[in-house]
Amino acid sequence: ALAQSRAHTGLGLTYFSFGDTEAAFHHLTEALRGSENSQDQEQLAITLNSLGNFHFSQSEYPEARRYHERALKLRRATGNIRGIADSLNNLALIAAATGDVSNALSMLGEAEAIYLRLGLKRYLANVHRRIASILSDVGRHDEALARLDRGLAIAESLGSPEVLMNLYQGYVVTHSALHNFE
Repeated sequence: ALAQSRAHTGLGLTYFSFGDTEAAFHHLTEALRGSENSQDQEQLAITLNSLGNFHFSQSEYPEARRYHERALKLRRATGNIRGIADSLNNLALIAAATGDVSNALSMLGEAEAIYLRLGLKRYLANVHRRIASILSDVGRHDEALARLDRGLAIAESLGSPEVLMNLYQGYVVTHSALHNFE
């Protein structure tokens, strides 16, 4: 059951990346069944996380929240610190998408502390970018720019064009909101 769950998770994520949401959902649902039967708590958390991300991508926020909350509970129970941060990050995105700015910032702050403690620079830079995006959306542009600066300082040492591009996009959005086009 565990091997089948892993295979279905991989297939679900692959189909999703190619835009076949129907096949992706089918395989992720099969992955959940397999991971529940295997009783492997880590695989179950991974599957719940994948289903949460799937529902988030479809703007099905209550379903996404339900899966991510289950994953977070499992990760807390098993002591998976990195997984806890990832689940908090995902729940924060849902909170932000549904207008719960305070909770989103709180959860991202908790995830930030974990990523900092674990030395995960890429994830830390991305958390700064996500916090900046939320701050910019609610008109707290100076704080958003400060967060982008912190993220950029971390990202420059990574050599990751993707992380840098996302941070620069954050600068564009924030400066555009300020009507600062210089």
